[in-house]
Amino acid sequence: MLFVRVVSRGDGGFSGPDLARIFKECDVRLGPQKVFQRTELARGEGPVQFTVFNGTNQGVFDAALDESFATRGLGFLMRLGEAQKPHEAFDCMLETARAVAKYCDGELRDDSNSVFTQQTGEHCRERISDFALRARARR
Repeated sequence: MLFVRVVSRGDGGFSGPDLARIFKECDVRLGPQKVFQRTELARGEGPVQFTVFNGTNQGVFDAALDESFATRGLGFLMRLGEAQKPHEAFDCMLETARAVAKYCDGELRDDSNSVFTQQTGEHCRERISDFALRARARR
């Protein structure tokens, strides 16, 4: 699993309308388990590339992303072996997380809550390559 966290720098958190706009532009849709997902094919079809969890409310989004919605953070999760094109899926996940950070005044963090750096991203890409190599060796 690869995990990226985006935490709000402001006291108000990320607003629903801002997140709705970014998710729409990035083709991230509300999935059946009340979490947002991006799939490999358009319109929410195909294998899941990554999932977006709410940083509060036990990870789910139980309200529409409207004026009343706000959250202090989001978690972006990519399960290795789920996406058919894992490097592309990771790039999409990271691009979406960076868009939230940029347009909603947030900061990217890694799975240990340290600042997400370029080196962290390269380490994640190496983990994807290693996983793919091991999967091919098992066949």
